Amino acid sequence: LVDDTLKVEIFTAAGKSVTMIKNERLSKGQHMVPIPSGPLDGGEYFAKITVRDMTDKLRFTIKK
Repeated sequence: LVDDTLKVEIFTAAGKSVTMIKNERLSKGQHMVPIPSGPLDGGEYFAKITVRDMTDKLRFTIKK
């Protein structure tokens, strides 16, 4: 098994970085990363997910 660094960073809809919720080495396989809604205001956000040279974005909405 190969370990890789997983980075998950949260951005506002305007593109401002809000927080890095994960930045650690994880073993190969599936992992769940909960997004803490407590410190975030209601609105639309993006999570930038990076492993090695692969990056994906996930759009989500927090309703309060």
